[in-house]
Amino acid sequence: MSTDWSFLTPPRQDKHPGGGALAVLQLTPHKGWYVYSDRASVVGLPTRLAVELEGYGPLPVFFPPGTMKRDKADRSIQVETYPTPTPLFVPLPAEAKPPYRLKASLSLLLCSDNQCLPVNQDVSADSGGESPAPGGKESWWPLFAKALERGPVLTPLPASTPAEGSARQWDFSPSYLQPEREVSALLPAILFGLLAGFLLNFMPCVLPVVSLKLTALLHGASRGAHLPRQEQFREHNLFFALGVLCYFLFLSLLLGGTGLAWGQMFQRPGTVLALTAILFALSLSLFGLYTLPIVDMKFGQATRPRTQAFLTGVLATLLATPCSGPFLGGVLGWALLQPPLVISTVFLSIGLGMAAPYLVMVASPGLVRILPKPGPWVGHIEKAVAFFLMGTCIYLLNILPENQIIPALTLLWFTVPAAWLVGRAARVSGRLNALILRGVALAVVLIAFVWAVQPRQETDWIDFEAESFADDLGKNTLFVEFTADWCPSCKVLNQAVLTPDNLASWRERYDLTLVRVDLSESNPDGEALLRAIGGKSIPVLAVFPARNPDKPLVLRDFYTTRDIREALDASLRR
Repeated sequence: MSTDWSFLTPPRQDKHPGGGALAVLQLTPHKGWYVYSDRASVVGLPTRLAVELEGYGPLPVFFPPGTMKRDKADRSIQVETYPTPTPLFVPLPAEAKPPYRLKASLSLLLCSDNQCLPVNQDVSADSGGESPAPGGKESWWPLFAKALERGPVLTPLPASTPAEGSARQWDFSPSYLQPEREVSALLPAILFGLLAGFLLNFMPCVLPVVSLKLTALLHGASRGAHLPRQEQFREHNLFFALGVLCYFLFLSLLLGGTGLAWGQMFQRPGTVLALTAILFALSLSLFGLYTLPIVDMKFGQATRPRTQAFLTGVLATLLATPCSGPFLGGVLGWALLQPPLVISTVFLSIGLGMAAPYLVMVASPGLVRILPKPGPWVGHIEKAVAFFLMGTCIYLLNILPENQIIPALTLLWFTVPAAWLVGRAARVSGRLNALILRGVALAVVLIAFVWAVQPRQETDWIDFEAESFADDLGKNTLFVEFTADWCPSCKVLNQAVLTPDNLASWRERYDLTLVRVDLSESNPDGEALLRAIGGKSIPVLAVFPARNPDKPLVLRDFYTTRDIREALDASLRR
């Protein structure tokens, strides 16, 4: 982010507070980043500009209205942000003459959609001896009028702006759990992406993908007789692969254009709950309770086989996305900070890697010979796929915090009568009656879902204090989380990974002391500790082994329950 002062003579001085010149501080976030306005409250930190004019004391600052943005952790909350270059206005007294010497301090929260950086910056300025330039041609004058309507904000300068060296200094040699995944160039990122995409086809955690791919292969070999068997096989794999590639193309454009984080939706309990309900409904369909109107996974019954194959590829890829974490942490950490074209290139390489086996089958349709010919046995395969999907529901439930398991099971329980109503709607007479039944089914599921996603209680931590932390180093194994109220990703990790049961289990097994470094407000000692372990953004988790406290093990950005277990196991071996 850059800042730039300018000093202007307003075109109508009598209508500007103070009646003198106007000092304007232009805030310019980098592309894909934003800052919160002066009115952030529930989430984020409000932007504050404290200004004193030499010889006159503190001055009021006028903030323009910003752009409303939905909070990532709670979509029901909207916050006011400045995603584009934004002027902050400081009217100067009429009796003040140049040179204008401003002592100013700026504090704000600079965020992308996957990380946030607190900024505390000295932005003092000296206009020099020249008179301020005449104003009037600038495009932001309408914003100044709106800022005046909002009223002034008077912020006193801090007694002393904490310098980087004023806080306690730490001397660590951090290592990273999987340094081989750290990349810093496009070619390695592409190669890692191709490999990770290919391996997604074989990962045992991808239960839904296994079942959907089995469905895809058998669909390609059991679709009626209007096409030769090899051509059916080729066509189905072609459209399945096209679904995979189109999903990754869409994902690359989405991430490149918005700066969202890879797999972020899977770290939100609401998304996991929704996917669990969808897969549970798919399994009920395969058990014959009803027929889906668009994606019918029953063998030999697809009325639009190409659409069926394409959507199956999209769904399989969507469900495989969260399992890419063990391969792509370093790649994504680097790629998501690059320009959109680089992000798209890396993500498309992942899609190409995952689609590679199906493209091979498109090129060699004779492979269909290894598959058995269709017959009554496919009905048993349908039920097996349904069990796979139900197994996936168990896997997704395992991602949720313990205190959300019962609400999730309740949601699935309500999904059964809703699915039954959908099945009845296909057999009743009259279009209106069918619409009513489907509407009731949708209402039942939505009400259960809204109730299930309500936030649950959070676990308490020991608050970080530099002196007590220094005393504990070398005595206990310290499990340190860097977090903040304004950090949506931190909230997601607290709900999905750092759950009460997980923390209690780790604390008992590894004899941990849990320490939370809260960076919601200015925290010089906490920020110094973060810098000492090589961090400049959060979320970050660090394990300081009791036997070797000067070599902490660091997990940054998004991490999983498995990553934490591995980090704790590694710390005990030090």
